[in-house]
Amino acid sequence: MINLELYRIFVVVANELNITRASEKLNVSQPAVTKQIKNLEKLLNVTLFERSNLGMKLTSDGNKLYFKIKDAIELICKAEEDFLDNRIIKLGTRNMILTKIFSKGITKFYNLYPSERIDIKMYNIEEMLEKLNNGILDVVLTKKVDDSKYGNLKYISLGSLHEVFITKKGAKFESKVFSREELINQTIYINNLNGNPISIRILKKIFNIDDLKNENNFIPITSTSMIEMIKKEEKIGFTTKEFIEDEILHNQIAIVKTDFEIESTEYGIYYNKNNHFKALNNLIKIITEECSID
Repeated sequence: MINLELYRIFVVVANELNITRASEKLNVSQPAVTKQIKNLEKLLNVTLFERSNLGMKLTSDGNKLYFKIKDAIELICKAEEDFLDNRIIKLGTRNMILTKIFSKGITKFYNLYPSERIDIKMYNIEEMLEKLNNGILDVVLTKKVDDSKYGNLKYISLGSLHEVFITKKGAKFESKVFSREELINQTIYINNLNGNPISIRILKKIFNIDDLKNENNFIPITSTSMIEMIKKEEKIGFTTKEFIEDEILHNQIAIVKTDFEIESTEYGIYYNKNNHFKALNNLIKIITEECSID
C-alpha cells in the first residue's frame, strides 16, 4: 500500500528546504520529519536531499520525484480541505504586488473574518495560473498576462500599474531625457527574468529585442534588492512606479525621463470559475472593493 504521508512530508520539506520550517508547517517534530524522509529514501533506494553546513538541496533523484508528485499531493490535500469546515484559502501572488497593492484588502479580510486562514504561495506568474487552472490554488493576485490557454480562469480588473525606469535621487541620470538608443547602451537592472513576464514583454517592445537573456546590459535582480541598490548608487533600474511611491515621496528615488511613452499594465484577481466557497467569495469581494485604482 502506498504511504501518501511519506510523500506529503517529502513535498513540504522540498518546498521549504529546511527541516525546522517543514516541521512547523506539518506540526510534526523535527526528528519525526527526518525519520520519514529517511524511510522514503530507503523505500525508493535513492538519496533525495543533499545536506551540508549551507543547508539542504534536492538531489537529481529528489528533484525528479518532486516534479512528478508535487501537484498530485497538493490536489489531494486540497480535496481533503474541501470537506472540512476550516477550509484554507490558497492564494498565489508575488511579494511586491502583495505588500504594495493588495495588503489593505488582505488586512481588512482578516479583521472581518479573524477565524479564516489564507495560505500565501509565491511562484512565477505562469506557474501560479497553471496551478489555479488545475484547482491547486484558489485565487491569484497579479498583473494581467496572456491567459488564453487557461480555460477555467476568470479575471477581475482592478486598475493599471505603470512601469518606469528609475535612478537614485540627485544622480546624473535624473536630469537627462533618454531616448531608446541612449538607454539601451546603459546597464539596466530588471526583475527576475523568469518571474516577471510583464516587465520583460514591455522591455522587449521598447528596445525591439527578442530575448533579453542575450543582452549583457540587462542585469536580473530581485525587486527589493534593486530598490535598495538604486537608493544608494547611481544606477538605472526598471520597475513598477506604484511599488516605489514611498521612496519617491522621501526623495530617495527618481523616475528617469524618456522621450517615449511606456505602456501601462492591468492588475487584478484571477480565480477558477469552477471553484466557489464562502470564504473565497468574501475575500474576492473585499479585495475588489479595497484594492481598486481608478
